[in-house]
Amino acid sequence: MLTVSAELAAQTESVHLSVCQDGRCTDRDLDLHAGSISESGTCSETVPESCAATEIPDGTLVGRLPLQKFSDSPMEIRVTRTAANGGEKSTETTKLSPGPVTFRGPTCSSLEPQVRLELSSSGLKVIPQL
Repeated sequence: MLTVSAELAAQTESVHLSVCQDGRCTDRDLDLHAGSISESGTCSETVPESCAATEIPDGTLVGRLPLQKFSDSPMEIRVTRTAANGGEKSTETTKLSPGPVTFRGPTCSSLEPQVRLELSSSGLKVIPQL
């Protein structure tokens, strides 16, 4: 998943992603959507585990590149952003090793390796997995 920061989102027309791993590369334009954060809502008094959350737009753009499957071996990711109105292009590259995502702590089973990135005016950075 790639998040374009709020500072760049309004100035972004498109984002192209290139992911290379184990000698194979996948290139695609990302389908960008408005990003949001979740705000805690109220919890049910009768069912304590039942709580509500509200999605609040945060000014970011979010895009996903669904890959068939990738391993935890090192990969190179290149992000090319085209500024609004067909303006200049900027490219950022990073190398990383994807990691498994666990939702209930390290002792529980995990999902396939995943990667989260953020593109901002200071560059491309990897967001640590939960």
